[in-house]
Amino acid sequence: MILFQVTREFIYHDTNVDDMLVVGSNMKETVNLKASLAKKFSMKDFKPCEKILGMRISKEKRGC
Repeated sequence: MILFQVTREFIYHDTNVDDMLVVGSNMKETVNLKASLAKKFSMKDFKPCEKILGMRISKEKRGC
């Protein structure tokens, strides 16, 4: 797990075998990180994540 945090914004990056999860509070920075990773690794961007490693993920509209 890697957590990047500057002020109140964050990007969370987790890799498990061949699965990767990237989420963040700033969509622009999250997209930039994913683009940088895609330049170095073969990646596919699937639908929004609902479950990873048996844990259910939910999205809240309020900030961090």
